[in-house]
Amino acid sequence: MDKAIELHTKALELKKKHLEATDPQISYTLGMLAGDYIEKKDFEKALEYQQEAYNLRIQVYPEDHPRIADINFNMATTYIALRRIEEAHSCIQKAYEVRLKLFGPTHYTVAICRMNMAKVYALQNKFSEAIGNA
Repeated sequence: MDKAIELHTKALELKKKHLEATDPQISYTLGMLAGDYIEKKDFEKALEYQQEAYNLRIQVYPEDHPRIADINFNMATTYIALRRIEEAHSCIQKAYEVRLKLFGPTHYTVAICRMNMAKVYALQNKFSEAIGNA
């Protein structure tokens, strides 16, 4: 995993040097680095990269774009791992609303959001809401 981090960090440096500051390839590479740190169970570091990716994406895409939903979903998952439940709830709710609007209630990404919302509710001891989202 350290080799992946090394390579992704070098790629990020090169992209930041040669691409526009808001180029989607930069946020993509930030997401890859976040994934590397998630694999290492370093959720705080992963969240740093996810937040940087989010800050870039909101400059490029509208709030209801699938890429914004994706980064909110990813941050929610990281917040759950960190037991930062209120922040997880906010992010997963945003991802759910965008995916529901774009894809409809039967799309698999909407179902995955509902499962994560159920997990958040369970962590908040809101079991009736958790059952309603499962």
